[in-house]
Amino acid sequence: MRDGMEIVLLLEDLLTVTSSAINTLYFASYRTSIRGRRIGAKALLIVSGATFIEALYHGISIAMYGMEVSLTSISPGLSIMVRALIAIGSIVISLLVLRQRWTSKTRSL
Repeated sequence: MRDGMEIVLLLEDLLTVTSSAINTLYFASYRTSIRGRRIGAKALLIVSGATFIEALYHGISIAMYGMEVSLTSISPGLSIMVRALIAIGSIVISLLVLRQRWTSKTRSL
């Protein structure tokens, strides 16, 4: 029998998998002629796809092995790869935000 924490985590992962799948499909099909928005959509595609994989992996791990098993002990390589994708996407989004702020400040001078 599952305890309350496992059920909450499984529901959380189900919601995350569902929403990140929607986001991934949206950003994969996003089309615009504006270069900055295309780059932003690709970064958000990476983040959404990595979030989908991580949540699916986490949910399956909990469903199969319970909470006592560390995700990194099941497959350290996969954990590192997924977290790297999340980090890369996040860094790209941050660079775009910083670039936008810097560009808007220099325009106002």
